[in-house]
Amino acid sequence: MKEVKTPNWLRALDIIIGLTAVVLGIVVLFVPDVAVTTLIFLLYVALLIIGIGRILIGALAKHLPVGIRILSIIAGLILIGLSIAVLAYQYPYFATDLMIAMFAFALLMYGISSITIGGFSKILPNWVRGLFVAEGIFAIIISIVVLVVPDIAILTLVFLLSFALVWNGIIAIVSGVTGKP
Repeated sequence: MKEVKTPNWLRALDIIIGLTAVVLGIVVLFVPDVAVTTLIFLLYVALLIIGIGRILIGALAKHLPVGIRILSIIAGLILIGLSIAVLAYQYPYFATDLMIAMFAFALLMYGISSITIGGFSKILPNWVRGLFVAEGIFAIIISIVVLVVPDIAILTLVFLLSFALVWNGIIAIVSGVTGKP
């Protein structure tokens, strides 16, 4: 099977999105004295950027199969919609646990799309498909933990979601650096 290389501009976009997600995730993980609202805002920004990246990849990556491109656009729209909803209702007194649940739902959708891409994209090498599936499983596990165990402290939930952002950012960086779609 002939291996397809991603165009350079798309690789750069993957790297930028990945670095942004990693940096924002690390800020949230290692600055625990920052208010929960600020942590949630940083997560909002990261999910918004990842959503925009998914839409751009779906719209512009002509080398990917149409089904995967459509799935990427849908996942991006869901991420952007949920991120905007959280920002719109964050002030003045929106329940923090509901915002976390919305982020967890966005992460669940992202995980499902990653597993679908890894499972059904025959143009990707097996190791890249495996990364997508692992990323998706990890995202789904974290989102389910956040949704099912609401008694976990809010800060712990934010840390779990931040860790997921770092992981997803690393996957995007690997994709951009290696040139694998």
